[in-house]
Amino acid sequence: MTENMNENTKENTFEPIGSWNEAGSIRSLDRKGFTPTKCGSEVIANSWDAGSRKAKFVFAERENGTRIIKLIDIGQGMDFDDLRNMFDIYRSNNEGKQSMGVSGLGGKEASYILSKKRNIASTVCYYTKKRDKPYYKALVPWGEIFEKLEFKGKIHADLMSEAEITQFCKDREEDSCQHGTTIEWDYSPEFRELLDTEFYDSLRKTNVAFKDRWDVIFGLTGMQIIFDKGDGRPPVDLKLYNYFNGEDDEYYIEKREYTIEHYQDQDKQDHFVISQNGNFVEFARTKRGVNKTLTPCNPLRSGWNLVAEYTVHLGLRKNKALFDEQNPRMPNSASLFLCDYDSKFFSEEGQRDTIREELSKVGVFRNEQFITNFHLEGIKAGSARANWQSALKIFHLRCEVRYATLSSQDNAADIAMGIQENKNQNQDAFPLPFVRLVSHLKGEFYNEIVQHFKDVCEASKPKSKPLPKPSTNTQLDSESDSESSCSSNSNDNDDLSISSSETEKPDVPTTATVSKHVSDPEPNYREMLIHTVSAIVKHGDDRFIQEILRFISTFEKGGAKG
Repeated sequence: MTENMNENTKENTFEPIGSWNEAGSIRSLDRKGFTPTKCGSEVIANSWDAGSRKAKFVFAERENGTRIIKLIDIGQGMDFDDLRNMFDIYRSNNEGKQSMGVSGLGGKEASYILSKKRNIASTVCYYTKKRDKPYYKALVPWGEIFEKLEFKGKIHADLMSEAEITQFCKDREEDSCQHGTTIEWDYSPEFRELLDTEFYDSLRKTNVAFKDRWDVIFGLTGMQIIFDKGDGRPPVDLKLYNYFNGEDDEYYIEKREYTIEHYQDQDKQDHFVISQNGNFVEFARTKRGVNKTLTPCNPLRSGWNLVAEYTVHLGLRKNKALFDEQNPRMPNSASLFLCDYDSKFFSEEGQRDTIREELSKVGVFRNEQFITNFHLEGIKAGSARANWQSALKIFHLRCEVRYATLSSQDNAADIAMGIQENKNQNQDAFPLPFVRLVSHLKGEFYNEIVQHFKDVCEASKPKSKPLPKPSTNTQLDSESDSESSCSSNSNDNDDLSISSSETEKPDVPTTATVSKHVSDPEPNYREMLIHTVSAIVKHGDDRFIQEILRFISTFEKGGAKG
C-alpha cells in the first residue's frame, strides 16, 4: 500500500498522449457517403468558389495516347501557398467566406473517388495559374496513398513544363484568359457514365432525386456547366432547373417571399421568428414541446442575438391541366400532371410516385447550392392522392428555403439546418419550430391560391344581359286585334312618340312611384310604361331595369287593362 502511494506521489514523467491515425483517416475516405455524383458536384462547387462561372468537362488524350477526362475552369487559380493549403486535410480554405465549401474535405474526397477505375484509384493531376503568378502543377498519387496508407508528404508540386503551359492556355482560348484550374483524371467507364447521366436528357430526366442532379444542385447559380466529348460534335450545355426563375405571368398569382429570422437567446436556444401584421411571432418551445399556435415575442427586448435569415419562396406555375384561367372551373382531380416547365426536366414514365415524392418536399439551398429537401410535419407524398386540395397543397404548390452564410465549422445556421461535411446527408433533421413556420406560410399561400381560383371562376360566370336602349325616336306599339299603331289620345294629350330632343322630359320615376301605380285599384299601365322608358332615355343607363321588370310582372297579373 505504502509502495503504491509512493509511486503515485512521484513526479509525473509521462509524455502527453493523443494522436491522429493517418491510416484510419485514409481508409475512412470510402465511408463518408460521397457518391460519384456528389463528388462531381464538389469539384464544380470548388470552381464556383474560386470565382469561375463556367466549368467544362472534356474528353481528351495525352501525347502518349492515354485517354483522360478534364475539368477546366476560369476561376482565380492558385499560387503555391494556395496549392499547399488545398491538400491540408480538413483545412477550410473558405473560412469566413460565403462559399459552398464547408468542411475542407470535399475537394480531396472528390478527387479520390472520381479517380477510381474498377474500384482502383489512380493519380490525379492539377494544373493551376493565378494572375501574375507562375504556372503550377500538383500530382496526387491516390493509388500509392492507399497502398501505403500514407498521405503526408505524398503530393508532388512543381512548375508546369512548356508543353503543359501551352495546353493550359489552349484550353482557355475561347474565354480569352490564362488563369484558373484544370483537374485531370484517367478515363474510366464509371466517370463516363456519370457525365452521360448528368448531361443527356434521356438519362437525366429519369433520375429524379434532386441531390443527385447537377442541374438542380446549381440551379440558382446560372453557372455554365458543359460536357465536350472531343469528338467534333457540339458540346452539351447543362440546362439548369430553377422553378422560381419565371416571369410573373407564368404563375397563377405573384410569387411570394417571406423572411424567417433566426435568433439565439442567452442560453443558446434557437428561436425562429416571422413578422406578422407588424408583430413578431414564433412557434415557441415549452416544457411540454413546441406550441402548435403562433405566440407573440420580442427578440430585441429579450436580448436575443440574430444569427441568420432564411427566405421562404412560394409559387405555383400555370398548368391548364390543373386550372385553365381561360376556361375556368375548380380542380376536381388528385392526379399527377406536370406543368410545362417541369416536363422539360422530368419524365413521368414509370416513376410517377417518385416524382410525387421528390417534388412534394421543401428544397433547402445554402449559398445558392441545393443541399437537401424535407417533408413538412405530418405530410407524406402519398397524401397528395387523397383529393384535389391535398394534391394542390402538397405537390403542385412549390416551396423552397434559401439562406446565405459565411462558412465556418461552428456556423449556427449550418448547425441548425443539420449541415454536415457531406452536405447531402441531412435526413429531415430540421428544428420543429422552423418546420412549423414554413408549413404555416405555405398554408397561407395555399389559401390565396384557392381564393384566386374561386374569383376567376366567379368572374367568368355569364352576366344578365341589360335590355337594349331605345332609339332616340321610339314608337311603342300596342297590341290590338287590328294591329293598328297607337296615336295621340285626344282625351289626355299623351304622346307615345319619345324623342331625346324634347325640351321637357317626364319626371324620373322612382321605385316608390312605380309601387304607387301598381297598388292602385286600376293601375294605369300606359302611364307607368311612358315614365319608365322616358327615364332610361334620359339617363342612358339601366338604373330602372328593375322598374321595367316590376311593370311587366304587374301587367301579366293585371291583364292589358289601360
